[in-house]
Amino acid sequence: MVNTKDAYVKWKEQGLLDAKLKIISDYYLYKEARGLIYNLLGVSEELGKDSRKDMNS
Repeated sequence: MVNTKDAYVKWKEQGLLDAKLKIISDYYLYKEARGLIYNLLGVSEELGKDSRKDMNS
């Protein structure tokens, strides 16, 4: 496993740090938003996954 500090330094040297941080930030914002949507709908995330499976069958 890569050391976090090593990855940070590597990305910074390559000019990729801002892009990588944006990807990470977007991922966590997406997960948070998805959780809020399920919460507003009053269903569990598992129920939502089951519904999608049924629709694709």
